[in-house]
Amino acid sequence: MLSSSTDRAARLLFGVATGGVVLLALVVAAAGSVGIIGGIEPAFTTAHWLAVLSTPTLWLSLAYSALIAMASLLPSVLLALLIVLAAGERLRRAPLGALLYLPLAFPGVVAALVAVQVLGGAGWLSRIAHTAGVLAAPEEFPALVQDRIGVGIVITHMLMVTPFFVLLIDRLSTLERLDALAALGRSLGATSAQVLWTIRLPILLRGLTPVCTVYGAALLASFEVPLLIGAQHPAMIAVEIDRHLHPLDLSTQGQGYAMACVHVMLLTGIWWRMSRPAARR
Repeated sequence: MLSSSTDRAARLLFGVATGGVVLLALVVAAAGSVGIIGGIEPAFTTAHWLAVLSTPTLWLSLAYSALIAMASLLPSVLLALLIVLAAGERLRRAPLGALLYLPLAFPGVVAALVAVQVLGGAGWLSRIAHTAGVLAAPEEFPALVQDRIGVGIVITHMLMVTPFFVLLIDRLSTLERLDALAALGRSLGATSAQVLWTIRLPILLRGLTPVCTVYGAALLASFEVPLLIGAQHPAMIAVEIDRHLHPLDLSTQGQGYAMACVHVMLLTGIWWRMSRPAARR
C-alpha cells in the first residue's frame, strides 16, 4: 500500500493535472468571451456575453443536450441491469463475455459512421425492410439520422454505453458479493422479488450513482456522434460551441467562447458536486 505522503503527492499530482487543464480551458474561454483573444480586432467587450445570454440558443442547446444525455443514459443502465440479471454467470464466459468488449473499442466517429450505414434512409435497415416487403421504398424508412428528436444519437449512445454498464454492474455484483447476500436473504424467507428490490437493486444503484453522474456529464459534452448524425437545429452544446468557434464571420467567435465558458463551469460544478461526498467519506 502507498504511504500517506505518497498518497497525498499522487492526489496533488492528479488534481494539478486535471484541474490545471480545466482551469486553462476556463481562462482561455473567458478571455475569448470578452474579446481579449480571437475575433477580428481583440478588445475588451461584454457584447458576446450579452448576445449569448439574451438569445435562446445557449439554453436550448443545454436543455437539448441534457435530454439526449438522460434519454441515452437511463435506458442504457436499465438494459444493462436486465442483461446482468438475465445472463448471470454467462457474462463471464465466452463468447458473450468477449463480445461485450467489442463496442467499447469503437471511437465516437466510427460509431457515428456505422449508425449512418445502419440507420440512414439508404442504410441496411431500410433496405432490409424494403426487401422484406415492409416498405414500398427505402425512402419510407423513418428518419433516425439527422432527425430533430435525436433518435439516432440516442440509439448510437446506447449501443456504446450499455456494454460498459453491463461490465460495471457485473463487477459490482462480484465485489459486493450480491449472490451470497441474495442466498442469505432467501434462507431467511425473502422472496425473489424482495431479494431484487431490497438487496440487489439498492446496493447496485448506490455503486452506480457516481459513475452515472460522470458518464451523464460525458454524454452531455459528446461531440462526434451528434456532429455527424445529429440535426442542424437544435444542436447539442458541444456542436453549437464548435459552430461559433469556427465560423466564416469571426465576429461571432466570442459567442462560442462564452458558450464554452458556461459549459466548462457547468461540467466543473457537476464534478465538484460529485467529489464532495467522496471527500467526506
